Amino acid sequence: MEYIEVKTDREEQRSSSSPSSSSLFVGGPCVVCAQAAHGIHFGVATCRACAAFFRRTVVLDRKYTCRRLNADCNISLEVRYLCRFCRYQRCLQVGMTPDNVQWNRDRMSSSIQNKEKLSKGKKNAQKMDVEERIERMAIKEDEEDGERSRIMGMEGMEIREKPLNPLNPQSSIIRPKPNPPQQIARLIGHILDISRKIELVLTPNRAIEVVSPFPLTALQRMSIATERLRGELPKEPPVVLEEVDFEVISIDWFQHLEKTAYWLMHCEEYARLPLEQKMLIFRNTWSGFLRMEKIASTLLVFGEEAVRRKVCLCCDFATSLTTKVHMGDLSNLSSEDFSKFMAPKMEVMFEDLARPMLMMGPEPLEYIYLLCLTVWNIEGRGLSVDTVHAADLYRERISAELHDFYVHSKGLTNYAHRMIQLHSLIQNNERIQQERNEMWTMVRVFDVFNFELPNCGVLDPERM
Repeated sequence: MEYIEVKTDREEQRSSSSPSSSSLFVGGPCVVCAQAAHGIHFGVATCRACAAFFRRTVVLDRKYTCRRLNADCNISLEVRYLCRFCRYQRCLQVGMTPDNVQWNRDRMSSSIQNKEKLSKGKKNAQKMDVEERIERMAIKEDEEDGERSRIMGMEGMEIREKPLNPLNPQSSIIRPKPNPPQQIARLIGHILDISRKIELVLTPNRAIEVVSPFPLTALQRMSIATERLRGELPKEPPVVLEEVDFEVISIDWFQHLEKTAYWLMHCEEYARLPLEQKMLIFRNTWSGFLRMEKIASTLLVFGEEAVRRKVCLCCDFATSLTTKVHMGDLSNLSSEDFSKFMAPKMEVMFEDLARPMLMMGPEPLEYIYLLCLTVWNIEGRGLSVDTVHAADLYRERISAELHDFYVHSKGLTNYAHRMIQLHSLIQNNERIQQERNEMWTMVRVFDVFNFELPNCGVLDPERM
């Protein structure tokens, strides 16, 4: 194993601000994050981003708190932005010193920006000092690091490791840092990958084509979408596993997320919305939608046994409240403890959603109405006025279609009791979602997982 020697001599640090310091740089990695170094900054070889991060921390007198509260987070190229407290401590440990920070650089930068704006950014840009432009690029990269941390939601990922040298914090030896556990890295990668796929599915502004010899109503279109979503359900109830790896369950979860996006794109009103509005609706409703669909599919396959045994259909197998879920590196909890933690919430789902749905026995078109309302009940969720108006019109449309179904197909003139049952299921599902949100708060408080779920665009980790 190779080590990187870093000199922390004060005289060399002071010399870093002189023009000759750059001539001492002969290449190599940044001693803070291991990215390719740009030059000698504040006495040591660092990349632009780490140099800008250190300078801004000192100039703005920023105070950070360790994300894991152990002051021992991993700082590497991939995850350097996860904990700024530990990143700053690493800067100090390798020999960077606040004494060499030029305190007027921010004012210089602001002055230059103002001048560029007045001259439309052309004439002064040519005269701008080269090092100033490099510094501004580094500042931008540092800000982008913070934005990636916010978007990915990876702040706080716990990667335990030993300090640089517990006996000598000012040691000049930097040891290579381990990568995140493979299981965590795979899960994070899968979530980011499925997020990109979902965004691609939602990008077109035309609905997915449905070929029919006659005009389709909105509910009929979504009935076809639901058939495509489910595919071919098992003809016989599959085996209920006694134990399963979390990664196996996550594969089923990822597949249904992408299928949900395709389901939504069958709706003409949804497909015509701006992409950011479609993504926001997906972000707010996918969890409730999948819960409703999982319950309905399970009831179709297992019938009353689904509620009695409290089982949930997953691809070609099923799980129950007693199934042991092996978390591996994802959690410090044993499979038994994890099941105990999750069991009360799962119990509520079966009692307040599965059982009422079983007792009601909704007609196929009633169930499609349920799914559509789950998606289009969007008031108070930060959507635009136009989108809320489109949702109102769509709900009116499917309500009129359901009325025609009751009156003309079922011969019901008084169907109020059916509507009450349907809307009760919607309310129960929303309440369960709120309880799930609170549960994920507890998950973070008690560190149930060894990582933070990515908060990336279409997926909201608090609505899992």
